Formats: sequence, structure tokens, C-alpha cells
Amino acid sequence: MREAKEDWLELGRDLATRGLAAPRLIVADGAPGLISAVEELWPRADRQHCAVHRLRNLLAMLPGSERERVRLAYWHALNEATSVKNGTLCLTKGADRRARPTPAMRRPLRSIGTKSHDKG
Repeated sequence: MREAKEDWLELGRDLATRGLAAPRLIVADGAPGLISAVEELWPRADRQHCAVHRLRNLLAMLPGSERERVRLAYWHALNEATSVKNGTLCLTKGADRRARPTPAMRRPLRSIGTKSHDKG
């Protein structure tokens, strides 16, 4: 499957035709075509950036010697977080006492947070 907006729109419309109700949450890797299609098809759906994709992007920016430490700290922060603020604090302090956070560690949690829409 290609990942252009039109392709995602076609898939979404097909799913809706077959009875899919509007999803409450879309978890995606940040592909622009998918995001645009979701905004058009299901504008009230919450969106969240995939934690696995975000971690892969983060680890790619780090030297090999830091990756395992950051990976462990990242998952610990996500698993233990009670809110985005709490998770950010966990990353800031370092998820374990050995971890010293990098600026790159602090960014991903903010972008993983769900983008909610007023359900009014």
C-alpha cells in the first residue's frame, strides 16, 4: 500500500462502508498522508504518535553507547507515567538512578501524548 492521503482516504472510506464506526483513537507513525486522511475522515478522533516509532527515531539520533540506557529509561518513563507531565519528569530525572537524560529524551514523550479533541 502506498501512503498518500488519497490511499488512506480510500481505505478509510472502505472501512466505513463496511460498518466501521469512527475510531476514538488513532495510533500512527506520523505519516503525513495518514494524518491528513484521519483529520478529514474522523476529525474528532484522538491521535497518538506510536511509542515504538518515536523510540526508533530517538535511538537513531544517539550514539550506540547510549542507546540501551535511553531505551530502558524511555520505556520505564512510559510504563510508570501517570500523565505526560509525570512522564516528562521521569525522563528528566532519569528513569533509573544511573540514567542521565539528554534533551532528545525529553522531546518524544510530549509528541506521544494524545491529541484530544473536545467531545462536547
